[in-house]
Amino acid sequence: MSTPNFRMSLFRLHSFLGLHLCAILALLFLTGTLLIFNLEIQASFTSDMRLQEPATTHAVTPGQVYDSVKAFEPEFRVASIVKSESSWIADRVRGRIPGKRAVHIWTHPDTGAVLSMTGYRDFGSFIRDLHTAFMTN
Repeated sequence: MSTPNFRMSLFRLHSFLGLHLCAILALLFLTGTLLIFNLEIQASFTSDMRLQEPATTHAVTPGQVYDSVKAFEPEFRVASIVKSESSWIADRVRGRIPGKRAVHIWTHPDTGAVLSMTGYRDFGSFIRDLHTAFMTN
């Protein structure tokens, strides 16, 4: 094989692989960026997650949140309580209602009062699944 043809073949192979890998890496970058800002993006579309006034004390304990959630939905099984890092976004309680579905219950960071209940499958879980699919397939 002559040198110019061999170099041209390597150049074409490099271009072909580079263009395809670039598209996959760009999608990984985009979905990863969306995951970092997941709660902020989701809160901008879901008014139940946003607080009317920013939280000030964040003094509520996990026990108070648990009691508030149990009073709101007695059969709810709490899986985790996640405190929000933002003063404008409610705290999230993940769990399941027996015989039904997994849900998020949103609570006020200062009082522990239940604000709303939303489904578990949301924008963040969709993007997380998409991002994982790009990384593993």
